[in-house]
Amino acid sequence: MTGIILAGGRGLRLGRPKAMEAIGGGDTLLGRVVSRLKPVCSEIIVVTRQDQIGAIMLSQLAVDVAVDAVPDRGPLGGLYTGLQRSKTHLNIAVACDMPFINARLLTYLVGLAQGWDIVAPRVNGLTEQLHTVYSKRCGKIAGQLIKLGKSRVADLFGVVRTRFVEESELRKHDPELMSFFNINTEAELNRALTLIRWEELAGGKPQRAAV
Repeated sequence: MTGIILAGGRGLRLGRPKAMEAIGGGDTLLGRVVSRLKPVCSEIIVVTRQDQIGAIMLSQLAVDVAVDAVPDRGPLGGLYTGLQRSKTHLNIAVACDMPFINARLLTYLVGLAQGWDIVAPRVNGLTEQLHTVYSKRCGKIAGQLIKLGKSRVADLFGVVRTRFVEESELRKHDPELMSFFNINTEAELNRALTLIRWEELAGGKPQRAAV
């Protein structure tokens, strides 16, 4: 299993790139995501922009770092790059700003993947593009979509075999759906920092997002 972490965003709403944002204890958002993926992935690929690769390399995380093969094509370009680099049939794609990735839920999603190209959670009626399982085959299709001018991962869902996983199923493994908490603003970063501190005090159990 390969984990693909998309870390090439400019962080426009936050005002700075998010991957190397400090979260306390000497860790970064990217470092935390890497540690959350390690129990289920034998290899981890971080896909980033050329101008951000230096900071990630200096962090000395035990990951493979890839530069976007097709710059400025958003998450679809990052996913394409990661899938092209991957050596495994199944791949878990997440973002560097998802600090509460859930290994138990990911393991469950992977277990549903036989016969499907994508296993995608659906929360509040919206399909999650990340914290999602993709087959290696999706890389070729993503490349074709990029040539057609597409940049949304969602464009993949209608052209490959996709298994959607609804909220009721997801909550059996992640009751509060904390897996899908991500950081775009300063307020969300501050909330994440609070939740991480509470998690540490609670012995590693994620807390509710609504604080």
